[in-house]
Amino acid sequence: MYVIGTVCYEYVQNKTKLDARAEKCIFVGYDRSSPAFLVYYPHQNAVKKIRCVKFTERLDHVDESVELLLDSAKAEPEMPIHENETANARRYPIRDRVRPK
Repeated sequence: MYVIGTVCYEYVQNKTKLDARAEKCIFVGYDRSSPAFLVYYPHQNAVKKIRCVKFTERLDHVDESVELLLDSAKAEPEMPIHENETANARRYPIRDRVRPK
């Protein structure tokens, strides 16, 4: 899973000998119907589905429009804290740890 807002680079497939091999973009989310990623191109002001993407560990908010786009990408409602804690408790039971002798 990648963090929304991470800088990524799309592999450019139709290039000539001296063209750039990658184009800088920002990760916005996952496509539900295919294994593609949704990426935002700030210079084109467009969101596209791309499969060949290389991610960096850097978060880069180019301008306010990117932040607004990232906020609108969070369409899933967040669960309340108490429900999330009970789900984690069932998934990860607490074990007693005993040091070896």
